[in-house]
Amino acid sequence: MSVAPTTPLHTHQEFRHIYEELYLHGNCYFFAVALHRGLGWPIFGLIDGQGAAVHAVVRSPEGEYYDVRGKVEEKNIGKPFDLSGPHTLMPVTEEILRLGMEDVGRELHGPGVNVATEAAHFLFPFLPWKEETFFSRVRRFAEELEILSRKYNLWLRSSFPGQPPCISQGVGEESGYDISLLDREDATLTRRFK
Repeated sequence: MSVAPTTPLHTHQEFRHIYEELYLHGNCYFFAVALHRGLGWPIFGLIDGQGAAVHAVVRSPEGEYYDVRGKVEEKNIGKPFDLSGPHTLMPVTEEILRLGMEDVGRELHGPGVNVATEAAHFLFPFLPWKEETFFSRVRRFAEELEILSRKYNLWLRSSFPGQPPCISQGVGEESGYDISLLDREDATLTRRFK
């Protein structure tokens, strides 16, 4: 497919670093629940000797584990943590995570999961989300825009971020649009040629 929303690497890496700090050290439950609800994948907890989940991830139908870092090999799930005793990776429920959150005076619903869901959509736009996301709507919009542009041989373009797009006559063989999502208010739209 010639149309694919992407995020510029430097911007994506900057946000990935921020999100990793937030969801790897203290808020992983929110992120795991966001992935679980959005993808339908089961939650797994890295359980310590006292039965507490040190970290939470989800497992894809193919058996791959995901957290804010993306796909993580099972042997690396506990690497960022100080694991001094025995730990076991096992299936857990939202209820088990919720009880763990209550122990530290926090709740596992509402804004925390909603914000984690937006972060997950941003970091992993091409995972098979059950619900429509901002990125899936952008992809569908771009695909339909390409069909319309081909029909009328009129193309939208913008050379620089923040510059208003303009309509121009098609030149040569257009192969579609490249769309770079910088954030929700600022996007660059350029044409790609064969």
